[in-house]
Amino acid sequence: MLFFLCIKKLRQGRPQQTMFQLSLSLVLSWFVFLIGIERTSNYTGCVVVAALLHYLMLTSFMWMLMEAVVQYLLFVKIMNPHISHYMWKMGLPSWGIPVLPVMVILAVDPDLYKGGDH
Repeated sequence: MLFFLCIKKLRQGRPQQTMFQLSLSLVLSWFVFLIGIERTSNYTGCVVVAALLHYLMLTSFMWMLMEAVVQYLLFVKIMNPHISHYMWKMGLPSWGIPVLPVMVILAVDPDLYKGGDH
């Protein structure tokens, strides 16, 4: 991610942009896990950390799906189609759709994120 931010040429391709977003999602989930692993004694902190981890794992899967779409466009399609507003079209579903299951679970029963007694 550091090289991606420092070297402008790496930011130009679709696969690189998608891979950066996937890496960002995974790094954020690691930070939330490492910071929140000790927050289980507080009910609210536990639910927040669990919901964030759920959301970030779903975003990682969505970015993997977008990576598959990019690979399909690069290797299967004979003519590489131009996609206008590429990051908007890939980023909005990848960061937005995972909010839905998390919100549904929080609306139905937030205790599902609490887990067991320990």
